[in-house]
Amino acid sequence: MPIPSYLRIQAEMLQKLRIPAEGHHIGLGPASTVLTLDVQYQQQWGYVAIDCLNWGSGAHRIFLTRAAVPAGYAPGFFAFREGPLLQQPVEKLMQQQAIRPALLIVDGHGTAHPRSMGLASWLGISLGIPTMGVAKRSLLKETGMPPEKAG
Repeated sequence: MPIPSYLRIQAEMLQKLRIPAEGHHIGLGPASTVLTLDVQYQQQWGYVAIDCLNWGSGAHRIFLTRAAVPAGYAPGFFAFREGPLLQQPVEKLMQQQAIRPALLIVDGHGTAHPRSMGLASWLGISLGIPTMGVAKRSLLKETGMPPEKAG
């Protein structure tokens, strides 16, 4: 898919992005399920690991799968490479295991992205599930330690 199509899709998805007001929380309770997701690559394959945690009991299961990588890497459009790799197994878990996650935690950016449409935003909108992005590297141009005072 060409970059202009990616830009159009990101702009359309951005209209659906909802971030709770400050102080609002998801309200994870004893029966809540949280999924953490990551992908590792080997040639044309993406290996997906999903840790399924019950918030109340701490019990968890791990699910693993692999799929062909659907797209090459393009800076700013990582969600189009990794999103489908994560979306399909989450949908499968929801259907086959009767799992309805209260939260997804994704190895990737959410709104800390040049167009606020990083992998976590993309996946959350695609699945209709609250999602938090926890990226390994910042896309922000700031360097060094943040100041102690907020702002």
